[in-house]
Amino acid sequence: MKVETFAASYEALLVDADSLLPSAKLELTVTASSKTFTAKLTTPTETAVVALPGTLTTNTLTEIGTGTAAIKKGANTYLVTVTLPLTGDFSAEAKLNGTTIGMATDGRKLLALATGQTLSYIGTHSALLAPATADEGVPAGAGWAVATIDAKGLLKLAGKLADGTTLTASLAADVSSHPGYRLFLQPYTPARTGAFIAGAFTLKQHPDVAGRRYVAFEDAADLTWVKARRDLDTSYRAGFGPVNTRFTLDPWLPPAAAKVGVPAITLTQRLGLTANQFTAQHSTINSTSFVDLPMTLGLNATTNIVSVSAPLANLTKWKVTVTPATGAFAGSFVLTDAGKLRIVPFAGMMRQPPSTDPSGLIGDGNFLLPSLLPAPNNEILSGEIGFER
Repeated sequence: MKVETFAASYEALLVDADSLLPSAKLELTVTASSKTFTAKLTTPTETAVVALPGTLTTNTLTEIGTGTAAIKKGANTYLVTVTLPLTGDFSAEAKLNGTTIGMATDGRKLLALATGQTLSYIGTHSALLAPATADEGVPAGAGWAVATIDAKGLLKLAGKLADGTTLTASLAADVSSHPGYRLFLQPYTPARTGAFIAGAFTLKQHPDVAGRRYVAFEDAADLTWVKARRDLDTSYRAGFGPVNTRFTLDPWLPPAAAKVGVPAITLTQRLGLTANQFTAQHSTINSTSFVDLPMTLGLNATTNIVSVSAPLANLTKWKVTVTPATGAFAGSFVLTDAGKLRIVPFAGMMRQPPSTDPSGLIGDGNFLLPSLLPAPNNEILSGEIGFER
């Protein structure tokens, strides 16, 4: 055996031993000599990744490497220990000032393709984070992101959480037969620490689209979401969590123009609509205009313009634009209460559910509801906007 084969990149999502919830993310890069490595630790208590230099001792008989990495940062000392087999999952533990931050026994080697090698499941996807399972004081809307997977398996997310906070991430695939990804994101830095969204998920073979992969609704990953209090926030200042939000991922196929001998495929066909119509649902709003929000929508198969079919009067001036290339949508409506007008923006993702999905959900997202009250009580609240066939 050549010990150089330990040289690779690895990842683990660390969990708290008591709560079993995500507590940090650990990334390892072992050098070509297999004698040293760099550890990167993402924790809720730091606004930036903590880099730790480490040494690795390898046993050629057991084909296992053991290593430690440590660094002192101000008054804090971070320590990482790893047990790294040549094949299979690795284990790790991270400590802060002698107290365990988190542990993992399912760390994975990351995918590294040879020159010229590519993957079949590349392309654009719809990522949705279902409304969090919690009580009052938690965003009622769904998070969303345009997700792209490149030829090397890198998954990029660009969208919004349910409270309107920007969601961006770049995640590396592991070497599993069902590629796995680990998310540990601090979306509220540098404004605060103690807030994150984290979890792991795997991509399985899609039942309908050859070569593509997805995260099915029934196999959706539970991501943990924590938001620390901050009185200057425009929404959910008191904070919340930990709460769960379910993550799903579906391939997005754009409309296709007609070719010789091949008819065009419209967006209405991609979404599986009957008579080019679908329904809209809005979570409850304390407004006299709530009953005027649309229930039935039409999608023009030629122009991809969405119109309100019922109620036809469209008193709330409800409108939306769908981007056919990605499935992202954005729009707004107007509420009228006590003589005051409120423009309510919304955004989200359409999705093309697999044939095995019984939900009928073809889109989900969130609207951001301004308050009627003056400052300092003008907190924005989140609601869900969903579309079904």
